[in-house]
Amino acid sequence: MKVLLLNPLNPDPPPAYFGPPYGLSLLGAVLKARGVRVLGRDYDRFTAEAMLADAAALVEAERPDLIGVSCQSSNRGAVSVLVRALKTRSPGLRVVVGGAFATSDPEVVLRRTGADWVAVGDGEETLPELVVDLEKGGDGRGIAGLVWSEGGRPARAPERAPFRDLDSLPDPDFDLFDAAASLARFRRPRAEELAGPVTAAGRRCLAMHSAIMLLSSRGCVYRCVFCPMSTVKGKPRLHAPSRFVRQVAMMARRYRWRDFVFGDNFFTRDRARVLEICALLRREAPGIQWICMTRADAMDPVLARAMAAAGCREISYGVESGSPRVQKAIGKRLDLSLVPAAFAATREAGMQAVLMLMVGNPGDDLESARETADFLRGVEPDRVLVHKTKVYPGTGIHATAAAAGVVPAGFYDGDDREAPVYTVERTLAQIEEMKALLPSRTHYVEAAPGCVNGCCALRRPAQRIPHRGLSAALAQSSLRAERAVLGAGESLLVPGLEGLLDDAETLQLHDLSLYTTARPLADARLVARLRARREMRRVVVPLFSPDAARHDARARVPGALAQTTIGLRHWQRAGGEAWVWLLPMQDDLSGLAAWVRRLAAEGAREALLCHREPPPGWGGLPLEDSPRMKPFAAAAAAAAAAAGEAGLAFSVFGLPPCLWDGKIAPRHEDRALYDEAVSGAPAAVSLRARRLPRLAFGDACGGCARRASCDGVWADHLARHGEGELHAC
Repeated sequence: MKVLLLNPLNPDPPPAYFGPPYGLSLLGAVLKARGVRVLGRDYDRFTAEAMLADAAALVEAERPDLIGVSCQSSNRGAVSVLVRALKTRSPGLRVVVGGAFATSDPEVVLRRTGADWVAVGDGEETLPELVVDLEKGGDGRGIAGLVWSEGGRPARAPERAPFRDLDSLPDPDFDLFDAAASLARFRRPRAEELAGPVTAAGRRCLAMHSAIMLLSSRGCVYRCVFCPMSTVKGKPRLHAPSRFVRQVAMMARRYRWRDFVFGDNFFTRDRARVLEICALLRREAPGIQWICMTRADAMDPVLARAMAAAGCREISYGVESGSPRVQKAIGKRLDLSLVPAAFAATREAGMQAVLMLMVGNPGDDLESARETADFLRGVEPDRVLVHKTKVYPGTGIHATAAAAGVVPAGFYDGDDREAPVYTVERTLAQIEEMKALLPSRTHYVEAAPGCVNGCCALRRPAQRIPHRGLSAALAQSSLRAERAVLGAGESLLVPGLEGLLDDAETLQLHDLSLYTTARPLADARLVARLRARREMRRVVVPLFSPDAARHDARARVPGALAQTTIGLRHWQRAGGEAWVWLLPMQDDLSGLAAWVRRLAAEGAREALLCHREPPPGWGGLPLEDSPRMKPFAAAAAAAAAAAGEAGLAFSVFGLPPCLWDGKIAPRHEDRALYDEAVSGAPAAVSLRARRLPRLAFGDACGGCARRASCDGVWADHLARHGEGELHAC
């Protein structure tokens, strides 16, 4: 008996490669242990055309007795095309489809693919039983866990119980999918070279582009409604620590590989077990490094130090929300009081701590988003990931979403790789508004190249950063930030900019913006070169006034606004995006709303209204030109309304919560808690920490209900104008 296992293409592969397909590799090992000849092919990064051509040639050459295909909801279209093409080419070919989507929607998979069988649930017993039955001349019908077509209608065998004895299974046979070559192929040596020496707060940042994924357990004790595990029956199943560690050590030796992902849903569920695993790893697999995911209420300093000593370099924590109400609604029930200590313990042990948030879950709204933003002021992550809640098959929210039409009838008969956003309780626009309140991280890369304007010290910096230092800064950004802005002067004057952008592409820094006056963008050839780059889609442009005379006087360059307008027009006509930073003076406040409307009409996508100076402190106004806060807030409210009508993303920076509560438009400080400045090899610096010495509170602030979410106001502004504009919320 010869079995061919196929892993179809991934329509949206992640940037990192986490080894050959674990499930298929394990099934292949189970079959081989029973004397079955097994072949495998991983089409994860193939195009559809290449996959179909290779699979057809492989089937023609090997003539397998059975083909097993893995199916996820995201690649169901590719699976259907593959199976139907193979069965059309070889009419007698027998195919079984399994995997997560096959388990949740077997009848859809059966109908779409025309497969002979669909396997539901764990396949370690189902697949061998099917092979034995076929060898005896059977048709597989009646084998527990299988679904097939009978008289044009789906028929089901009894349900297959979850496989419990994980230690009885052989090690996954990654050689079936050419693991050694694949791991080497997806390495990015240049990116590793750039990122290798990067540290933050004494911890080495992790650049893991190609790794082996292993599981020490299956299942989860929690039933988070957004997770496909929420409807899986039965208790978690565990490998014995010694068995799991032997597997890790064997893989490290076999492939001479040191990077691993421990893919358990809740790695530290059993504290004593993890401590035993760590002790064994230190002895049997020294020198490896690994990452994992767990809950923040299942971490403590002793455990963190043990994990770090055993090679753990990064822990991802799914916090999801800082609202107890939402925690209860989604079934996560995380003890939020333990979250800050977990992040502190992780960082103090020398590991990276990743904060994962979600918006749009059941019970989530603007108020809970604000509650989350306030809660996160006590949490210090190394990276932040914020995602909208999506509806996946097999999740607790799927039935509700389907009944509400969020998952349209017939959705899975289509090939859309993106799961629908959960919009049962909130519209997509409301969810985006909620997401705008939550902090991610932007890195401001301070290149200090000088500037074509003459308004501030950026024109003649005290020190220019060499190319090597800027590449190291971009490496930090790729490892710690969601987006980066290259500036602290006219970025288009950076020496060797093209080479620097090459490094950004190598590092897969996909959201890089250039801080610029936009005046150099009047050169259409420069615009074309920049727009040809995948990572280069946005410019950040400071504007001082809608009035040309006032803007030019502030820039100290005659005709500056006209040149900036031409440059922006060229950029936007080429499909580029613009994030404009507005730094109005007192005389500009009355026309602020009209200015915002005009910018939106001219193609700006996003505007940040800054009182006094922008977030990184680049090119702010002197105190004497800075408007009073109360009239600034009134003008900002009118501008925010105008931005909303025009579809322009709008936020405000530099006002305390008593003058700007974030309900009309976000306070940028709330969503920029974790923003950093970086200028080369030294570690990134928190922008918030850099601002705090220049901020102060008034007497009225002592009893303010929003004091915990406020950093104060500019101290020199307070000294000059007094605290009459402030009040307690």
